[in-house]
Formats: sequence, structure tokens, C-alpha cells
Amino acid sequence: MNYECKKLPLQSLMKIGHEGIIEPLCETCKSQDCSNPIQKRTVSVFGLNKPMRLYAVGDDLMVVVKCMGHVR
Repeated sequence: MNYECKKLPLQSLMKIGHEGIIEPLCETCKSQDCSNPIQKRTVSVFGLNKPMRLYAVGDDLMVVVKCMGHVR
């Protein structure tokens, strides 16, 4: 199922909020029927390579911060 979700550009990941670095919501999602274009990519965060599940369309990588289908 293609769930509606709120996405931010990957550069937003570098922002530090009151809870620390913004992490993609997809990292903790256990939804079995998600058909959004989520891919595991390795990105550099403050100089450290880190694998993350990101919303990917072509070369555009987005961080999912809210999703109707998120299952913890």
C-alpha cells in the first residue's frame, strides 16, 4: 500500500532538535504492506557513514518524518 507521508530533504537530517539528530521514521517501521519507494542507503552524517532507510526517487533522498502507515 502506498501510504501518505511527510518527507523532508536529506539535508534536514543534519539538524539537531531537542531530541537529537532527526532520524528517518522508516528506521523503526515494521509495516508489511508498504509500497513507498523506501531504500536502504548509506549516507554521511557528520562525517560518519551510516546506513538508513530513506524515501528515494531517482537521486533525490528524503527523510520520512510522519507516515499514515507507520507501525512500530
